[in-house]
Amino acid sequence: MVIFGGVILMTLPLKAKRLYIAEFDLSMAESTHINSIDEDNRRFVPDEVFETADRAREVLSELVSFYGGKGAPLVYAILLNDGRHIGHVQAYPADDGWEIGYHIAKPFTGNGYATEAVGVFLLPIMSYLGISKICGICHADNIASRRVLEKCGFLPEFEGLAQYHGSEQRICRYKHHAEFETLEKMDDFFNARAELYDSHMLGDLGLGGFYDAINDCISKPITRLLDLGCGTGIELEHLFQRFPDMEVTGIDVSMELLKKLEAKYPGKSLRLICGSYFDEDFEGLYDCVLSTYSLHHFSEDEKLSLYRKIHDALHSGGVFVFGDYTVSTIEEQQELLKENCIKRREQGIPDGVFYHFDTPFTPETEIRLMKEAGFAYAEIALQWDSACIIIAG
Repeated sequence: MVIFGGVILMTLPLKAKRLYIAEFDLSMAESTHINSIDEDNRRFVPDEVFETADRAREVLSELVSFYGGKGAPLVYAILLNDGRHIGHVQAYPADDGWEIGYHIAKPFTGNGYATEAVGVFLLPIMSYLGISKICGICHADNIASRRVLEKCGFLPEFEGLAQYHGSEQRICRYKHHAEFETLEKMDDFFNARAELYDSHMLGDLGLGGFYDAINDCISKPITRLLDLGCGTGIELEHLFQRFPDMEVTGIDVSMELLKKLEAKYPGKSLRLICGSYFDEDFEGLYDCVLSTYSLHHFSEDEKLSLYRKIHDALHSGGVFVFGDYTVSTIEEQQELLKENCIKRREQGIPDGVFYHFDTPFTPETEIRLMKEAGFAYAEIALQWDSACIIIAG
């Protein structure tokens, strides 16, 4: 983004790993028509179906007139790196603010393109519009659209009957995490959500497969495991089935989450510490250090220090298994870090005090930091659109 005459302008194209977002032009009328006429569009958003190229050209002519201002809607083309036009992403006014929308043409669905496009579009469009919150609304049966919103940091707000595209339908409404203008202390944030934690991770976010993959990535027997940001211990279920006598040291800032972990695994060898894994003594050497969906809140300096500490806590031949939320580009990473700094400064939050705000890094950044910390190798074991598992040793 650049600032010109006091107005924030988006610098286009917005580039992600496999695609980029650019302004529409009238030469895209034919591809817009073709992209729109699939069964999903007809079922879920029929007003975005253009039966002819001429009709698509009429609509594009109106849409491009909004560029350079803050009229609405603001709709942009999604193109693959080879130039193929595969869909669109947009922001448009809702009843109480702005709503995000997106569509990927049927031949290109199932590849994570919508998640990648929304991920790279979200922060620039919010900054451009000068907004701190944005919602996402979709038909309740549109599971693919719901997954995109969840992967991009939107949280469920409402599910039920409401007016949608001209009739009463069952919808899901999500809100983006940036809506929470006042940051919460990390322990308060998770203590307040302890009752819904498992259902959110496994149900709302659909991470069952992720936790299965974590188990599959650990091939050697474990006698002693260190679990950083252990939460309620979702990641321990399969491991206890394989290694019922393993000793687990779990560290988490949330006492309420730790209570649920302890109740979940009665009779197991658990040493649970309510505190910061940056400050706590790990006490001894471990076969495996594990962290799942916990480390995406911290800076490079904080992570580098922690990764050195993890490296020193491993037996020879031991492994660090990192599974977490990630972003596709350095630009996304930098935007999130910048937003976090702005919020902390506005709210007078001192350095070294942990408040909840997601600042995921690219897998490449994580690997670089692990190697700087002394790990001989750090490799991606599995990767999804917005998450990955890295094994380091």
